[in-house]
Amino acid sequence: MPDMSLPRVLAALLVLSGAGASLRVRDDVVQYELFSNSWLLRLQLDATSHRWDVVVPFACAHANCSAVPFFEGVNPYMQCDAIGGSVFGARTSWHHARPEAGVCQHDLAACTSAPGDWLYMQPPLSLRVRADVELLRQYSQLGVTTVRVLFVRHLDESNSTCLAETADVSFELPQHMTPLASLVARNPCTAAGMLGPEHSLLVRVEVPGELVCVWKCHSMYMRRPWNAAPVNVSLSCDAFPHEFTAVFVSVQLEVPRWWRVSELGQDFFDAVDETALLLEENLAAAFAGATVACVVQGSIYDFMSLAENVQQYVAYEQRAGFSYETIENQESMLRSLRSDPADGSLRLNCRMLTSEVLLQPENIKQSISAVFGAVLQREAVVRRLQVTAVVMHDIEQIVRYCRTRITSHSAVHVRVYRSSMVLVEGLCLFAMLFIVGSRAIPDLWTDANSLPRVLGAPRRN
Repeated sequence: MPDMSLPRVLAALLVLSGAGASLRVRDDVVQYELFSNSWLLRLQLDATSHRWDVVVPFACAHANCSAVPFFEGVNPYMQCDAIGGSVFGARTSWHHARPEAGVCQHDLAACTSAPGDWLYMQPPLSLRVRADVELLRQYSQLGVTTVRVLFVRHLDESNSTCLAETADVSFELPQHMTPLASLVARNPCTAAGMLGPEHSLLVRVEVPGELVCVWKCHSMYMRRPWNAAPVNVSLSCDAFPHEFTAVFVSVQLEVPRWWRVSELGQDFFDAVDETALLLEENLAAAFAGATVACVVQGSIYDFMSLAENVQQYVAYEQRAGFSYETIENQESMLRSLRSDPADGSLRLNCRMLTSEVLLQPENIKQSISAVFGAVLQREAVVRRLQVTAVVMHDIEQIVRYCRTRITSHSAVHVRVYRSSMVLVEGLCLFAMLFIVGSRAIPDLWTDANSLPRVLGAPRRN
């Protein structure tokens, strides 16, 4: 198992001051994430920093890399096509995570790191280092690893002028680590000490460049929190109510252009779960048993959509006497929104579920839209998610599942049902005619001898 002691950060220094931005390390520790088998260094820029379009890390290959700058002089403003050449010129000291990264000499965007790299930047703003002993040994001097982060922002639409800044971060990592991939077991997630709640299963899912462990609930249950890693003690698989109304809301988040959906870190997913809990608390006053779950479209936790979760439960439970109804918003503004890194936006899909069967869609939409609008626009929420802004939200679908209606049956059942109803109606009509006729003949019940005559039988003497 990895040495779980937390190494300290030795330095976080902005080498090129540029427009006055500053970089610091949150909590001043490097954290090991068991489920991804990597070290995580959370960074933070001050409030006056710019929105960066390119953020790329480089590892130090020599003892005194900090003495080798990327740029000459202190002016952070330069021609964009010159940045790649300057960085490439320092390649003997500073190495990108991919050997073929020399192509960024002509195209800086080609240097953008990816989850498959052993060293890469992860949104919101974290440095992730894979727990690979051999690679770390190559880039460590007396146990100290130094990483330089390059920040670039395009200043015009033609991408000809850029603002470029760098920051160096040095840290120590433990000497003895056992990578998760080296564990030999039927379920390496369990062998590594990860746990899932009752009614769940630990599995490994493939993301770009690696396999990571996640937990999945049985189709009868809902994940809670939806975006939690299998190292959280508060995980649960909650049962669906017997009857419910589910409302699906899409939210568009504006983010820096360098963000990638596939690179989002657990810190961001924890913030999404915190936001869902805040929405839930604000909806509780209007909806009985309200629960809220949100998932980032295209992320690691989007292996089952919130709508699929409801559909699987309904398919498992649906039987005679139950009704399942879907009301879609045909004018949804977010239906075609893509989680494309080039767009500078992410799509957050949320589900509000209440144990009530609500019958007025327009009133439901107004109530939920008001709560979502009020909560998502809070400065504290935007700051916790570290997004630029919440652009819009839109209700896409309302689903009702209840026991108060009869579902459609097969054609045979329908014919039997109709035949039975015709027979019952005939018997009722005959009874009514008989009663009316008896009242028209007052002596019918008093004259015993008249009964055979009425029935047409011969009279006894």
